[in-house]
Amino acid sequence: MRLVKVLMMLLGIASAAGTGAATYVQPPLGRLVFNELLTPAIADGDTRPLYLDKAGRYYGELIVETAAGAPPPAFATTPQALAFEFEFWRGDKLQRREAVRVTLAPGERHKTLFWVDAPNQVPSRVQLRMTVRSAEAARLIAPGVDLRLQVTRKFEFSPLRPP
Repeated sequence: MRLVKVLMMLLGIASAAGTGAATYVQPPLGRLVFNELLTPAIADGDTRPLYLDKAGRYYGELIVETAAGAPPPAFATTPQALAFEFEFWRGDKLQRREAVRVTLAPGERHKTLFWVDAPNQVPSRVQLRMTVRSAEAARLIAPGVDLRLQVTRKFEFSPLRPP
């Protein structure tokens, strides 16, 4: 049984290696709390619901996705500077604001944008709203090119207990 699983994994890796296009891979269940494609509305500020179900450290990532067989995006050959502003709201009260500047190197398709601790910096187990603003990122969205924003809870190991 274990040999079959290993062979299936190797076959999957070998078939994915030849495609050349970036594909989305779902993270393990239970850690991913936000997974949305960004729209051109982020130029003025796009607000989406966010629920942090557990206490812990969360990180936001930007992932550049291209359709299979599509030509590489225009920004794939030159560095692309992006500025983001993130706001976390609980009702009408601003909980946290963070401004981030990142640079996507040529061929880079992934960038960590922010870290946030719940419940220290933003509350957990309550409905929040996350507002994302970025005029530069809005210009990158084009047919065949998507920008995905994911917020994931960092995996933490339990402390070792003496025997």
